[in-house]
This record gives sequence, structure tokens and C-alpha cells, in this order.
Amino acid sequence: MSDKSGKSPLGKALLIVAIVGGGWAFSRHFEIDGLDQVQIQPRASSADPSSGREERSLFVASGEKPADPQAASAALSRTQRIPSTLASTRLEVEPRSTFSGSASADLKRTGGSESNPRPIRLASWALSGFDRQKLAKPHVMDWIARVVRSVDLIALQQITAQERDLLPRMIDHINRTGRKYDFVLGEVVGPLASHSPLPQTVLGEQYAFVFDTETIETDRGQLYTLADAGNQLSYDPLVGWFRSKSVPVEKAWTFTLVNFRVDSQRASSEVPLIAQIMAAVAADGRGEDDLLLCGMLQVDDRQLVQYLGGSACQPAVLATPTDIFGRHQLSNLISPTKTTTEYLGHGGVIDFPQYFNLTPPQAEELSAHLPVFAEFSPSEGF
Repeated sequence: MSDKSGKSPLGKALLIVAIVGGGWAFSRHFEIDGLDQVQIQPRASSADPSSGREERSLFVASGEKPADPQAASAALSRTQRIPSTLASTRLEVEPRSTFSGSASADLKRTGGSESNPRPIRLASWALSGFDRQKLAKPHVMDWIARVVRSVDLIALQQITAQERDLLPRMIDHINRTGRKYDFVLGEVVGPLASHSPLPQTVLGEQYAFVFDTETIETDRGQLYTLADAGNQLSYDPLVGWFRSKSVPVEKAWTFTLVNFRVDSQRASSEVPLIAQIMAAVAADGRGEDDLLLCGMLQVDDRQLVQYLGGSACQPAVLATPTDIFGRHQLSNLISPTKTTTEYLGHGGVIDFPQYFNLTPPQAEELSAHLPVFAEFSPSEGF
């Protein structure tokens, strides 16, 4: 939402942190255009890869006890040591199933009305290199599409930059059931291997935002990549602006979402810069105080809170591993505590291996990382 009197924006607090930490400056240098002309035509729905399997939970809330501890023990309901790049923390993981539905049905969300609209569900997912090989596997694309269709907006990391048609074809697959998803895509970012004979664009990655056009809208002119003038980041963040469509425009929640991936090999130097990244976005002149951060951040929620001003921020994922093996907490979705009153306090991981009953090798075909999610009111200042 726009900056209002009586609020204490996290962006302003983080800007102070940035000034104290040094004069590291970023500038806006990239704008995506032309995507408005992308047209995706839905096709007939493909067969469900998990048809006939028992009902399972897809969404697992952070730090809550499982409804069925015995069934959940095969997934994440056990004590884990979750090492981060900077430190290790021993956490008790006891998730509970909070959303369920038939595993043989599409995960399309239902419910809500004009007087009582359903929450906006945001998510983030590191795809472990989404490329043409994954795109060529119908069962993998079916699983990915079903996960995406269960949220309103998902920030994606680790999209390979070699092929330019990956996202349009992903959207084509998602919309086969008649849904109306679209995307915005960032520029190629990432370290370049100067000794490589491959073209420069082959070596990088791209971020993307994929969203349900029936519940979320964006201003493509406000999409930009945050420039790292000091070359301190491996993958420059992508910044997007969004608004809820399920309530009248004058009441709709607006927010900025920063999509960022920390390089695991440089986490000790990149993680401490997160506060400065958020301060730079807060100072971009738009006056948006609902400033959210998501992505593969290579650090657990306790350390993220420390780097982002303690109680000034609220992670959606708490004491929960975000890799498919239940070992590490690497991804999260963060919102400012004082300004983002729209956060409903419900977040966690999307446990697709458990829901689809996948073996570890099958799950790795999608990604080694679980998507993370959080729910928000669609109305401004809820």
C-alpha cells in the first residue's frame, strides 16, 4: 500500500541501516516491455499424474503440529538440524496440514465472494534450473502447473537463460485447464565465465513472476532489475509491483515484491547486504510501503530476522526445512511487520513431494526446493 501517516515503513528503517553500513548504491536500469502482446491459448487438460492416489495436503504451515503425526512423519514431522551457510540451528519441525483436496483433482482455488473475498496467496520457488529438458517432460510440467495454479502469484528463480520460449510454454501448460495466468520476466543476470565458449546469455539465469490475471494485476512499466554497481551480488534482484483485483481498485492491496537469489558460494558476503537491497528499493521513489522480499536466501528465518531489523519483519517460513530432503531452510517470504497489516499470519511450505506421493528422484525432476507461501488480505490496510 502507499505510504500513509501514522505508519513506520520498514523501508525507511532499512534505509537507515543502509546508510550506517556504508554508501553502497543501486540504481534502476532495466524495464521489461512488449510482454503485453503475449497470447496463450488454453488446450485440453492433460491427464493427472497422481490420479487415483489418496487425499493429501499440499500446504504445510510453519511450526504447527500435524493433524496426523504418523502420516506426517514420512515428510517433515521430525527434529532436523538445519545448517545455513552462516550458522546452524537445531529446530523442531512439526507441520500441520491446513489445505487439502483430492489428489486426483486440479488444485484450483475456490471460495470467496464480493463481500468476503478469499486471501491472496503469494509463493516463491527456486526451480533448480528450469530448462528445455524439464519442459519436455509432460509429467513434470503437469506437476509444476498444478502447484502454480494453487497460488495467485509465484516468484520463480533459477530459470535458465538459453531459450527465450520457456516461460510462454510454461504458461501455455498452466492454462490448459482454462485458467488465465501470465508472466513478467527479468533480464539475464548472474556471474559470467569469461573462459566459456558459450554465448553470454547461456551462462546466466532469469527471475520471473507468474500470476493469475483474474486475481492479480501488474504495471509492467514498474518492473526493473536492481543494478549492482559494486558487483557485490551474483544475481541482481528483480522488483515488481502488483495489485489485488478481487476487491474494488480504491480498496485493493498494492505491494512491491523483490525476487532475489543468494549464491550459496558467496552467502557469507551477500546475505548481510539484504537490508541494503531493501533500503534501495524503498527509496526508488514510488512510496510503496508494503515491500516484500522472497527467494532462495540461503539463510534460516532466525538469521533473516537479525539482518532485517528483528521484529521489524515477519518471515512466512518458521522452523521448517525448504528442501525436498527436509534438511535445510534456504527459501522464505518476508514482509514488514508494521506496514503490511494485510499479512494473515499463515505461511509455510508447499509440500509437493508428499502431496503427489513422489520419491526423491521424482521430486528432483521438478526441483530440489519446496515452494514457500504466505497469505494476505486482498484489501488495503486490513
